[in-house]
Amino acid sequence: MLLWQLVVSLLLAGLGALVFAAAPLAAQTPPPDALVIRGDHAYPPYEFEQNGQPSGFNVELMQAVARVMSLRVEISLGPWAEVRQQLETGEIDALIGMAYSEEREELVDFTTPHSTLFFDLFVRRNSNLRDLETLADRSIIVQEGGLMHDYLLKNHPEATVITVQDVPDALRLLASGQHDGALLNKMQGLYFAHELQLENIKTAGLNLLPRRYSFAVMEGNAELQHTLDVGLSILKETGEYREIYDKWFGAYEEAEQLAMLRAYWWVPVLILALLGVSLAWSITLRRQVMLRTRDLQRRHQELALLNRIIMTAASTLDVPKVLEVLCRELALALELPQVAASLVLPDKDYVEIVAEYCEPGRPSALGDRIPITVPSTTYLLEHKKPLVIEDSRHDPGMKGLQELVSRRGIRSMLLVPIVVRRRVISTLGLDSTTPRKFTPEELALVQSAATAVGQALETAELHGELQHHAEELEATVAQRTEELQQALKAAQAADRAKSEFVSNVSHELRTPLTSILLYLRLLEQGGPAQRLTYQQALVREAKRLQYLIESLLQISRLDLGKVEPHFEIVDLNRMISTLVKDREQLFDSREQKLSYTINPRLIPISADPRLLEQVITNLLTNAMNYTPAGGEVNIKTHLLEKDNQFWVTVAVKDTGLGIKPEDQPRLFQRFQRGSASETLNVPGTGLGLPISAEIVKLHGGYITVESAVGAGSLFTIWLPANRS
Repeated sequence: MLLWQLVVSLLLAGLGALVFAAAPLAAQTPPPDALVIRGDHAYPPYEFEQNGQPSGFNVELMQAVARVMSLRVEISLGPWAEVRQQLETGEIDALIGMAYSEEREELVDFTTPHSTLFFDLFVRRNSNLRDLETLADRSIIVQEGGLMHDYLLKNHPEATVITVQDVPDALRLLASGQHDGALLNKMQGLYFAHELQLENIKTAGLNLLPRRYSFAVMEGNAELQHTLDVGLSILKETGEYREIYDKWFGAYEEAEQLAMLRAYWWVPVLILALLGVSLAWSITLRRQVMLRTRDLQRRHQELALLNRIIMTAASTLDVPKVLEVLCRELALALELPQVAASLVLPDKDYVEIVAEYCEPGRPSALGDRIPITVPSTTYLLEHKKPLVIEDSRHDPGMKGLQELVSRRGIRSMLLVPIVVRRRVISTLGLDSTTPRKFTPEELALVQSAATAVGQALETAELHGELQHHAEELEATVAQRTEELQQALKAAQAADRAKSEFVSNVSHELRTPLTSILLYLRLLEQGGPAQRLTYQQALVREAKRLQYLIESLLQISRLDLGKVEPHFEIVDLNRMISTLVKDREQLFDSREQKLSYTINPRLIPISADPRLLEQVITNLLTNAMNYTPAGGEVNIKTHLLEKDNQFWVTVAVKDTGLGIKPEDQPRLFQRFQRGSASETLNVPGTGLGLPISAEIVKLHGGYITVESAVGAGSLFTIWLPANRS
């Protein structure tokens, strides 16, 4: 519309001015001969014949350019195809109007655009068709073979296309009530609608496919191209271009604007209403933003305070130092003259003030001891909640502290406990020397700071405890290692097997101990979120170390002959039945089947039931660990005669992976494990079977193994029978 065209015109004027300012004076010299310039004889209102003479916007504009540039020109019009071919072959000097395209630029040279061509949707004034989004079941008129014909076929195949030869025919059809709209050159459509007095037609204001419209000169004629650019720029600078433009197009644009104003009179009213609402909303929003900004600034200051406290707590394990920083930060943040922190001492009937912040000249309370029987202190220790005292001189909670209240000039107080692992380890006293009511925001800030310090002190306390436990574990390991070394010295000569044994012991002990030290460092450096994970890992590694040490002690006692079985009559069938029933649920959880077969003819034997149960449990556990889900484990008792002696046997058979032949001789060697343990990632130390073999040996028996890869394993305990 007019606004868009004004913007385009101003841009073109600016470009022309730049070209004119940079042009050399020699380029303004007119050619000696008259220039032959042609145009389309049927393209109103741009160029057309009227009463046998060239007329239109392009014609008048070229005549004005020729006048200001002192050019002699001869303008004539003809069929478009003819005049275009004449320019491309060099028969004429210029065309007064040609729409720009990349294909045409290869054949001719274009000047600075003097206008812009638009296409628009023409509809009847009572039509509800306003855009091209709803063209289904609509019929649209276009010029046959024109740009809009191709555009409609490509982009809106759902529309019904009606073709005509020229713009007047399209407008007459539309004005007569036929079809829904017409896609035409905008200015041509407005021109013919005016000329034909078709007042029931309007444009939709879509301004489709904008195209630059320029003078065109013969390719390579840079001098003429430059001269026309300069002349066009002069017309725009002097305002003559605007006069010519308004003469030919102004009436159409004003009529279109008036029509739109009549149709959309309510838009300015709505805009004014929206502006009023927006202004009111802006004032309200500004007030809210100010309040929110003030709140965010306060929150930022609180977070900065908490960050400084946490950083201090993380950098030192000195509790009084942490409390001193806490007192200072809270006093400065709440503009208090003094803040003190006391420490709750185990097995003491008082709390002692160990840190404080005081303004210069105020009396110190460091070292003061407050009995835990004081009502306010008792409340903090029992309820673990803050306590506000608005008048410390008359509040019953301050009974017994009159001397301290008087000496420090306390009028109002906020008492807050610092809780670590559900016990109060410290109390904060925030003193005001004037009557003061602490706000909920101030109380929340102090509680947040106390919680942060409590978490930091809890970390420090846990670190100390874990460090102590680690030292105890190291001492235990050192003690047990010494015992093992003494046992090795008392045994047979230190041969290769014993050296390898000590090497394996050291390796197995170092692995969990290294993990413990690693998690201690992680616990010291990590945040609260990881603390539980690290504690659980420490417990697992400690239990692993404990199991390993106990296994080593047991095998050491076996080596030294210090394990003495306490023999009694044992019913193996009953023992196995009990063991199987106790473990059925565990096997079910691993999707394994556990069964047993007892021999009713089995006779009781003389054995240590505790040691024998340990051996059978170890074999069942190994069978479970090396049998995949869906597998079976069976335990069977039998009475056999072998080598002229009767034996009671306990056979544990599984359907697991089986044991390679090369691994079987090493099964009863200490710290030796089969390759299947790596395949299934089964935890263990390699001491279970050696210990089991030693225990069975104490009973005068032995253990055999039969296995094949993929066929499972059979471990059999052989114990001498006692017929009597």
